[in-house]
Amino acid sequence: MRHTEHYCYFGCKTTLTIIIAPAECLLNQGYYILIWHTFVSLRLSQRGLADEVTNIFRDACCIRLLTHQMEVYNLPEFHEVFTEDESCRWFGSYKRVDGTGENPAHYTKNVPRLEVLDAAAKIINPQPFRAIGQTC
Repeated sequence: MRHTEHYCYFGCKTTLTIIIAPAECLLNQGYYILIWHTFVSLRLSQRGLADEVTNIFRDACCIRLLTHQMEVYNLPEFHEVFTEDESCRWFGSYKRVDGTGENPAHYTKNVPRLEVLDAAAKIINPQPFRAIGQTC
């Protein structure tokens, strides 16, 4: 993630560039837990978590999303990625903790969902992602 100096339409001086991790990183257990921990630490209900993910992009000003290949990442509509989940059960399952209390009880391999969560997590709490840089 890096900042680029310029003034946007809203008067912001910088744009935060977020690079979406490649699929192999998103599916890597350590990286997955990093994203997961960002959302679990918010202590939101499953509906609250779904709302937070949608609101983070609605309220984000001056964010540029790129793929790991440095191409523009077009954020999909929420209902396209989280289909058939009006009750937000998937988010309830996603945030569930295993028996140790430290790891997720559920691992998804749905890369489009993980891409959205990766971008949102980097907006919510960018520091841990800066620490690992471009590697996973």
